Amino acid sequence: MGCATTGALQGGLYKGEQTAYRIGPVGPDWTRVTVNHQNDLAWHNEAKGAVMHADSDCDPGLDIPLTALRSHLMIGFTEREVIEEEVIHMDGREALRTHFTAKLDGVPRDILLQILKFRRGPGRLRRHARRFHHDDGSAVTSAAPSTRPRNLITWTDLQIRRLRSFVEEVGDATLLTGRTFRTMFTTRFDTTEFIYQLELLGVRSLAIAAATAIFVGIVMTIQFAVSMEAFGAKDTLGRVLAVSEARELAPSLTALVVGSRIAAGIAAELGSMTVTEQVDAIRALGADPIRKLVVPRLVACIVIMPLITFVAFLLGMISSMLVAALSYGIPMEFFASTALDSLRINDFISGVSKTPFFGFLIALLGCYFGLQTRGGTEGVGKSTTRAVVVVSISILMADALLTQIFVSFGTL
Repeated sequence: MGCATTGALQGGLYKGEQTAYRIGPVGPDWTRVTVNHQNDLAWHNEAKGAVMHADSDCDPGLDIPLTALRSHLMIGFTEREVIEEEVIHMDGREALRTHFTAKLDGVPRDILLQILKFRRGPGRLRRHARRFHHDDGSAVTSAAPSTRPRNLITWTDLQIRRLRSFVEEVGDATLLTGRTFRTMFTTRFDTTEFIYQLELLGVRSLAIAAATAIFVGIVMTIQFAVSMEAFGAKDTLGRVLAVSEARELAPSLTALVVGSRIAAGIAAELGSMTVTEQVDAIRALGADPIRKLVVPRLVACIVIMPLITFVAFLLGMISSMLVAALSYGIPMEFFASTALDSLRINDFISGVSKTPFFGFLIALLGCYFGLQTRGGTEGVGKSTTRAVVVVSISILMADALLTQIFVSFGTL
């Protein structure tokens, strides 16, 4: 079995687990480059910054996946980000094309890998490897931004690809949402797993939620008290803090902190199950991964977020009341009475009613990134990071949208 691959770099040293060759100004034509594997052949075209690599050491008895070969060739690069990957056909054979950005020796690179497998001897690898490129060194396939100069067109093309990738991910998440709701209402609910997730996602998140609520309450009390004392309005401290906690601080900050913890845990857990093929094993046993893994977490997260928010509101108000009494001489009874007088039921409802939506986003996005994990332990780390970032941004966006909706309906 032979493996022909092609890539494009802009100078530097490519280091792989079994290959290492320097890419330098060796002439405008395809030139043989020294490789430390005697059966490996590599050719370089300086004009296009492209390199071809053919490896004849693949075991003919092994059906090595194209993705495994891709992972091998990407060893040595850091901060890798796959922009586009698709299966193509070359000479009637299935090939894998991967466009990714990475750093090599600390220098950013824009790289195109195309991987093709065939059964040939070492002497014929060069002819087959050259099929990846035209005579001028440009890639045979059209999507080869790494072999073109970096200009406005290249940058625009890259942004369009990223936008398309974003739209595809939004579509995949939407499809997962549809399958989740369909499964939720058409199959038997796993009560045991749901109760376990309540304890895992809810009870174990109370500590971080309580710490956030208490210290945010302390800080906000000090900040408001200093400002109000300067204007002689210190007696209104309880009113301002009660409305702020009920409408925004308790639901939003709790969702951000607790949501990041929950999303990271879900993405890491499901990501590990995905890369170790446990999810595939669930399918092989005839079970539905959506019913077993996604639905219990989604429902549990929707249920626990309002409860955690209520606890956070109480702890935040208690900490504010204690700081106001100890530091600014405001009696606890007066603070509590003014807070209750100014707090309407709509204020509390408008805040708590946001939290089921936050819980939905947290669980769904955590499950989505976990199930989309690829690339072993490194992929698990990337999925976890992306889940936390996307969940945080989604919560902030949902908070702004829901607040505007409540204002439009006159609930605030």
